[in-house]
Amino acid sequence: MNGATRNLINTGRVTEERAIKLEETIKKAFPEAMVEVTMGLAEIMTNDPGDRHVLAAAVVAKADIIVTSNLKHFREKDLVSWGVKAQSPDDFLTDIYNLYPKEMLSVIRLQSQVLKKPPMTVKELLELLGKKDGANLSSFTNKLQIGLDRSEFF
Repeated sequence: MNGATRNLINTGRVTEERAIKLEETIKKAFPEAMVEVTMGLAEIMTNDPGDRHVLAAAVVAKADIIVTSNLKHFREKDLVSWGVKAQSPDDFLTDIYNLYPKEMLSVIRLQSQVLKKPPMTVKELLELLGKKDGANLSSFTNKLQIGLDRSEFF
């Protein structure tokens, strides 16, 4: 079981059975996202010991960015030699919005349309995302809200 599904179980969000099914579904849908970390690579990383496997996986996958709310475990000095940087989810999503505002607004609108339990308007979804579990997506949701208020994309 990986760290994400283990965290879902530990926080009580899903049962172990449901987490296993979720992990299987993700692996089936995105097989190219699975990486095998070379033996010993994580051990030479200098970031937080509990997250060295994450940096090692990013290096193997040739990722440019690790998106995490736990930036203290991914300091620039530990990442720069590997050509990787760490970004908060808010900064990452804000950067994508800055590059593709119309597309991001369309995605959020589509997401609000498929929500059924409970149904949500785009504004309600943005409010929820803005205060979701300490993720702090305030810059991202503020930009989306400004785009919505302008109505230039709808």
